[in-house]
Amino acid sequence: MKKIFFTLALFGALNLAQAKTELVVSYTYPWFKDLHEKLKEDFEKQNPDIEIRFLAPAQNYEEQSARLLREKMINKLPDVSFNSYSYYLHW
Repeated sequence: MKKIFFTLALFGALNLAQAKTELVVSYTYPWFKDLHEKLKEDFEKQNPDIEIRFLAPAQNYEEQSARLLREKMINKLPDVSFNSYSYYLHW
């Protein structure tokens, strides 16, 4: 009985050890895709236990802001949101 429990516990621990952490990232403007893909590649090389998943890029800052507000309301915000280099929205 102890061997069975130990074996099951060992398999459970191995499954946990193999699981990668996924970070969901949103960003604005599709033309930054190459930059973000390169950053992702470098980051994942340095952090093999973390996987980056990009959401489809927003077409402009206003769309990104509206998307983040909607996602906040339903508790589905991305882990990281890259909004702009030097832009902020006046409301």
